[in-house]
Amino acid sequence: MGTQGWNYPAWVGPFYPAGTKPHDFLSFYSRAFGTVEVDSTYHATPGEHVVRGWAERVPARFSFALKLPRELTPEAQAPDPEQLTLFCERARLLGEKLGPLLVQLGPEFGPPPARLGRAEAARLTAPPRCRPGPGGGALARA
Repeated sequence: MGTQGWNYPAWVGPFYPAGTKPHDFLSFYSRAFGTVEVDSTYHATPGEHVVRGWAERVPARFSFALKLPRELTPEAQAPDPEQLTLFCERARLLGEKLGPLLVQLGPEFGPPPARLGRAEAARLTAPPRCRPGPGGGALARA
């Protein structure tokens, strides 16, 4: 179980102990939850030092669910393949701590056709270069 995000100053007191500094929020959060949705990746691909910092602050069994950047979702007019490669390279820095990749869709996108099974529908929504698996995409390659 987890939440969307951890960087909330208003949580100091109700959740984080009084005096907890923002730099320590994620470490404390990871003691209570095993996963987190990272909404900020929807707005911008984070720098290497940011992603490495996330991975270093949490225990081995923790996972990050990253949102695909807005400019790579079906809402984008012309998704940039280089941006997808960059996003996958950054996501791969999380190693075993990388959880699902989330695609935020607008209300105009309905469910996949009924003829598709759940697993097939999920596979089709993953960006091809980020699909893990035998001989898979960018995340499967070290």
